[in-house]
Amino acid sequence: MKSSLTRFLAAAAVLPAVAAIASCGSDGASADGGDAEIVIARGAGVNGAAIETLVGEFEEETGVEVDTVELSDTDYGPKMRLIQQTGRSDFDLAIAIPGDIFPLTDTDGVYAPLDTAGFDPEGLAALEEAGLVEDNHLVNQDITPLTVYSNEFADNPPNTWADFFDLEKYPGYRGLQSGGFGVPINIEIALLADGVAPADLYPLDLDRAFAKLDTIKDDITLWDAAPKSLQDVLDGNTTMTFTYSPAALGAVKDGADVGVTLFEDAPIVRGYAALLEKGPNGPDAGQQFLDWWSKPEVQARYAELTNFGIVLPSTAVYERLDRKDLAYAPFVEGQEQGSLLDYDYYTETNDADVSNLDEVLNRWNEWRAS
Repeated sequence: MKSSLTRFLAAAAVLPAVAAIASCGSDGASADGGDAEIVIARGAGVNGAAIETLVGEFEEETGVEVDTVELSDTDYGPKMRLIQQTGRSDFDLAIAIPGDIFPLTDTDGVYAPLDTAGFDPEGLAALEEAGLVEDNHLVNQDITPLTVYSNEFADNPPNTWADFFDLEKYPGYRGLQSGGFGVPINIEIALLADGVAPADLYPLDLDRAFAKLDTIKDDITLWDAAPKSLQDVLDGNTTMTFTYSPAALGAVKDGADVGVTLFEDAPIVRGYAALLEKGPNGPDAGQQFLDWWSKPEVQARYAELTNFGIVLPSTAVYERLDRKDLAYAPFVEGQEQGSLLDYDYYTETNDADVSNLDEVLNRWNEWRAS
């Protein structure tokens, strides 16, 4: 069922992965973990910086030495595939594994069982209630695409995905992501804008999605990194874009003159944390960090540092945060906005013997070139 996408990932970046596994340790970790008691792989960008800060606080509080390894979204896939193939890992815990990568590599004993006995009881209850913890992983990151718009629309701000596609009501160029999991988001918001109910999104009607995208094709500006999407609005190159919550809320907090809103049913991108069965210090080492990670006060810090990439769904966390910022966070009590990308659907092989994700990406590239 998943062979096509697996081939895609392997073919896409085996050589970079080989290089990475030979030199892993962008922050000083040696390939075998060196003297560190825990080696943690983390993402890049805002999330990676937040983990780095929290690792320092963990070391200070516990006296346990930690090294970190930075893996970008494009590095994570081939890196985890290589670990799957070789059975050798140079880190004990991986944080922010992209949601499409985890199910593909969740085989062959790569990930160790998770022991929640040491978790904060209130934090564990909240994770379980929201379905964010399973036998061998927990969800550590949910990033919601927010809509950022020019303040020329401040008196009548956009409220729906249909508004996003309405060039008459809201003139100007639109920002969409050029690649990665931004492509499925582009497809899904096109269908939502065309009146498809969230419950009826899958299987994706690609003909309908691209017909909707055609209506604004001449008015689209593509971006490859979230900061660029914001800069385009600030520079007047676009008047509306979707972008990710950490970048959008960070810009607003820095005084950017833009409007930000969360449309109903925004597709949510998910990241996972998992222990590696054969890391240099064993899964028990990474377990120490996850026990600490489950504390409400740590989750509140993470939410602040990432501008609400995820908030542990617990009042013990909410009460530590600014309520106005929680309007953009998934899983907050009473907040129904957002629907998860269906990673099982994207990794399935379809009748054309390619994964649904491959088909979406291929159609997107053909559409861009046409």
